[in-house]
Amino acid sequence: MEIDLRLYGDAVVMNPVRVRLAGIERRDAKGNAVASVTLPTEQEATAALQRAARVQGADEVLRVASDYRRLALAAGPGGNSAAVEVNAWGTAVRRKG
Repeated sequence: MEIDLRLYGDAVVMNPVRVRLAGIERRDAKGNAVASVTLPTEQEATAALQRAARVQGADEVLRVASDYRRLALAAGPGGNSAAVEVNAWGTAVRRKG
């Protein structure tokens, strides 16, 4: 990995980081969402983003943003479901000193 040596305040900008979490939201016959612990949240995505940046040697992530998407999936007569995708991205930086 090549480190970009541009300075951002008192930090060295390393590189952009991005994470993507995905899951399936199940629904009952009436169309109500069934509770699930496997659906990703924006909080989980931003926490994963921080962990990914620290693995690369960063001290923190600046300009963090996220996107939450729900896409309808084809379903049979027993119910329907949706794909849930959460993306988070930001700029990994290492503080000088």
